[in-house]
Amino acid sequence: MRITKTCFCLAAMGLGLLTASADDLEKGFIQPPDSARPHTWWHWMNGNVTKEGITADLEAMARVGIGGAQIFNAGENIPPGKIPFNSPEWIEMVKHSAKEAKRLGLEICIHNCAGWSSSGGPWNTPEHSMKVVVTSETQAKGPSAFKGQLVQPPTKLDFYRDIAVLAFRTPTGERVKMRDLAPKATCSEANQDAGKAMDGNNGSFVRLGLPKPKAPAFVQFEFAQPYAARMLSIMPGAGMQGCSGKIEVSDDGLAFRALDSFSMQRGGELRTFAFTPVTAKFYRVLFTGASNKMKQLLIAEVDFSAKIGVENLVGKTLLDRIDVTSETASAVKPEEVVQGD
Repeated sequence: MRITKTCFCLAAMGLGLLTASADDLEKGFIQPPDSARPHTWWHWMNGNVTKEGITADLEAMARVGIGGAQIFNAGENIPPGKIPFNSPEWIEMVKHSAKEAKRLGLEICIHNCAGWSSSGGPWNTPEHSMKVVVTSETQAKGPSAFKGQLVQPPTKLDFYRDIAVLAFRTPTGERVKMRDLAPKATCSEANQDAGKAMDGNNGSFVRLGLPKPKAPAFVQFEFAQPYAARMLSIMPGAGMQGCSGKIEVSDDGLAFRALDSFSMQRGGELRTFAFTPVTAKFYRVLFTGASNKMKQLLIAEVDFSAKIGVENLVGKTLLDRIDVTSETASAVKPEEVVQGD
């Protein structure tokens, strides 16, 4: 009998705890504690900041329930203000922000450096900054001992260090260049010179209207003889905010068949797309969708080639914020690569 009473008391105690916990949880949703309030980035745009603006911003944050902010300095090519980053005046603005935040019960954080990279500033010299692997290619005729000058890969801020020199047999078809065959270039805009898409100049553009359901935009190449390709490269012009489309080929220029689809997010880096090797007389880049943030599509260069390359190299090397998928592409066999001194 005593055991029964004890069990009953424990059960009643447990039920009470559950009820109290549920009530606290509900109250927490209705009126969240300060520790649960969200924080926000607080952009100070290129020195355009004042004490009056700081106070107004922070009071607005407190009024709508924001718990704190992180000061984030950015430029975005807007006209500079009167408070340069890290100047004595800028530091005074940070102090004012901290005082106002304390008055309003807000938490203030600060980004460790100006810009997106977290490593910017004149104190950070090129050899200590973030780096990217760059490459160049030099064709040589073998078998022979190569003693020529290798092409210098691209550099920034005059900084460059060698990593390795690799040699391999040129894959079949890679010596044939699309531009050397002088295909006839056309596009969806009658008043545009589509030849600018293959002139080797990243500063000239083919301007296309944004694609519509019944009026897609395209750049097309017609070869005198069937041409073999397996890789599409596109260099977008300035202002690329995102687009999508299809890679198409045709034998007669009338009936096109789709080989693959592609998408390009915002950014101005070279984009590469691998597809199943094909031979055809007509190749077309068909744009079927584009961001409404753009007024037109600017295309600097388009190249179809038999080159063996890496699909979406820009995204996979983090040169740009591009979705990375698991596509596969042909590659040079490791056992055929020779490393030089």
